[in-house]
Amino acid sequence: MLSPVHPLAERPTLTRSDLKNTRLLSSVSLPAEVQWFMKKVFGRERVLLDMQRLPLTEAILDMARAGMGVGIMSEWMLSAHQGRGDLQVKRLSSGPLQRPWRLAWRKEVRGAARRLQSALQASVPRTRHGA
Repeated sequence: MLSPVHPLAERPTLTRSDLKNTRLLSSVSLPAEVQWFMKKVFGRERVLLDMQRLPLTEAILDMARAGMGVGIMSEWMLSAHQGRGDLQVKRLSSGPLQRPWRLAWRKEVRGAARRLQSALQASVPRTRHGA
């Protein structure tokens, strides 16, 4: 997400090159999370990014609103902040990054676990593309 006055705001989507040439705002992440992101976005290419890691979601949002970079976060985290006009959500031109997830359970709770799994799959938050 980024400010409507950010130089990349007019683009319908963001490219890998766009990410390489701007400051990225992100939460403090585990090395495995960073590695997953880099592999999904850049493949085997080795890149040095201008990455500002912030401990609070609100700090990422505030810096993005101020035009100080492009915030990187899951769309579901942004749903409460959309529609105010102070942030734009952009996807990568290569498409959204999707993470697989799993649910583990003990045999004794199989029925309840399956119901929980179904409920979670049906309630995946969605945001409007480009909003």
